[in-house]
Amino acid sequence: MSIGIAIIGSGIFAREEHLPILLSQPNPNPTTESTQENASEREGEGGKQGKTHPFILKALYSRTLHSAQSLLASVPAADPDTTKRIEEIDVYADDAGVGRKYEDLCAREDALRAGKHVLSEKPIAGDLATAQEMVRVYKEEILPRGRDGQAIECAANGQREVANGETTNGNTNQDEDKKERKEKNKKEKKNKKNKVTPLWGVAENYRFLPKYLLVAEEVRKLGPVKGLRVCVRSLVGVGSKYHQTPWRRHPSHEGGFVLDGGVHIIAALRLILGPENPLTTVSAMSSLHQPHLHPVDTVDALVRTRSGAVGCISLSYGAAPGTNGTVFELRVEEALADLEVMVGMFASEREKGVVGLGLQVV
Repeated sequence: MSIGIAIIGSGIFAREEHLPILLSQPNPNPTTESTQENASEREGEGGKQGKTHPFILKALYSRTLHSAQSLLASVPAADPDTTKRIEEIDVYADDAGVGRKYEDLCAREDALRAGKHVLSEKPIAGDLATAQEMVRVYKEEILPRGRDGQAIECAANGQREVANGETTNGNTNQDEDKKERKEKNKKEKKNKKNKVTPLWGVAENYRFLPKYLLVAEEVRKLGPVKGLRVCVRSLVGVGSKYHQTPWRRHPSHEGGFVLDGGVHIIAALRLILGPENPLTTVSAMSSLHQPHLHPVDTVDALVRTRSGAVGCISLSYGAAPGTNGTVFELRVEEALADLEVMVGMFASEREKGVVGLGLQVV
């Protein structure tokens, strides 16, 4: 059985990563002779995993119909199966200009309230107050209703319906009606009690990249982190695909590109440090080097972890041309773990593997 997926948003990552992966999977439910033959061939080439896929894309939502349709049109249909799946995808849009934000769609009024699981992008909101309100709504309104409220309320309603039915048994037809109502109520209560609480997760792809997983593993072997240095230098140029997105050119979220890109770097650092040793103290200053990257493109910070390790984090997405690079340097008990990121983040990394990891005993 496949899990139905709906994509909210038609941005760069949805176009280049999410949608192609979902549509390139084997047909989850082969129904024709040709698709069954194709599935059998894929099974022979790649094992049983080639026959089915756990996910199937059912719907795509964007703020405009044009962007949603453009997203689907951007994916080349390599075979009849892919073409058929694209044609079957439902497309939704808010062309009326309501202006609902991404966080509204995911966490406040639509998906979670409808009982759907949500895996959202990060950051989850443009400011801290909105993010805290979203978490509050989920914890106080969504979780209790899904876990306890719905089942208890439905069970109580079902008992009342059965009781009402028992008062009407005056003849054979009424007895049969009562029996049918009991069976119906029993099935409804069972289904509603088994409803799964809608889960909300925040996706972070850096926590699954091989290079960071490897560094985290090696650092844990060597002992507690005593010091750290993280340095990122990149230039988001005028006219680049990331700069061309309207929400980046006219940001409503605090932090601009520092927040947009920095959230990945901090996620990688948190993975390496481990859940038992998070950052607890931060003192930082921000600046703007490239006017087109307003409001800020650079931040320099001093940090301290729970264990007392002190270090610096310097992130700049408005660096001088030719200075691109990312370095994680962590001093542990008897060694210096140094990771210099020299490969692409996504498809190219999957092909080339991990490079640039050095371990020096000092």
